[in-house]
Amino acid sequence: YDKLIIATGAEAIHLDLKAKPDQLFHLRTVADADRLVHVMQPTDQPRRAIVIGGGYIGTEVGAALLNSGLKVTFVFPSEWFMPRLFTAKMAAVYQQAFESKGAKFVQGKAQCVETDDAGVMTGLKLKDGTIVDGDFCVAGVGAHTNLDLFKGKLELEAGGIRVNGSMQTSNQDVYAIGDIAAFPLKLEDDKIQRQEHVLNARQSAKHAVQSLLASEQGQTTSDYDYLPSFYSRLLDFSWKFYGINEGEVLHFGDFEQGRPFGAIWIRDGNVVGLFLESGNEEQHSSMQALARQRPKAQDKAGVAAIIASLMGDDVTVEP
Repeated sequence: YDKLIIATGAEAIHLDLKAKPDQLFHLRTVADADRLVHVMQPTDQPRRAIVIGGGYIGTEVGAALLNSGLKVTFVFPSEWFMPRLFTAKMAAVYQQAFESKGAKFVQGKAQCVETDDAGVMTGLKLKDGTIVDGDFCVAGVGAHTNLDLFKGKLELEAGGIRVNGSMQTSNQDVYAIGDIAAFPLKLEDDKIQRQEHVLNARQSAKHAVQSLLASEQGQTTSDYDYLPSFYSRLLDFSWKFYGINEGEVLHFGDFEQGRPFGAIWIRDGNVVGLFLESGNEEQHSSMQALARQRPKAQDKAGVAAIIASLMGDDVTVEP
């Protein structure tokens, strides 16, 4: 080859629970999804699903299972789900909505599936001995990057292949994009990090191609300038987050289903991250601008003014 773009991505972490293929599902590929959809089909007796993991995949899969008429129990070790982003106050609203649809939550770590004498799954045994009843499990416990091919050949960092602002690796003829790329985040003074998200996959791919074509013509492009962002639509909710969730967190709005609410992260006196549930496109655009501009917010009054510009004057702000 003359030029190479690496897009090997990541694969789901697989749990060893001594389970048969129809007892434990992982979700990463279309084939994985097809297998899961098959067991979600309506039956005379509603099936009982156990969702292992309380992160991005777990919550969205759990919502889909509930919407398909299955009984769902979430199992994860943290005090509340989505702990890498949600505060306890935020998570409580979503958990109450899940529980109102019949979902259950159990805190713990999975050890192995339980079966009857015929080998049919009856539940999941946790490491503390607790037995959670269920007919099958879906595990969403993270992913690991596909790096084996590149070890000892390219510079690695932050669990991925290190690239520069043009998405070039330590070999100038080789580029990396998506989950596998560890790039300098301009917002954070070029701190090297990876972003496992579809938006980064698309935008880093576009930037790599633009950089490659420009270099072929003896030109240059500006460095990759990604704004970390996440979003999810589940049950009757729709939330978006922009920026970095570090520092002091302040909450705003009405923390109940069907009402707009959110959070703002303040680090070193500046806004660095914003979260909003049930926002509109205008508000989302303002959130992106604020996450990039990082305005000063030295006190509660300053934060209130920023929130008022986003939501209006009658929105309360609290820790």
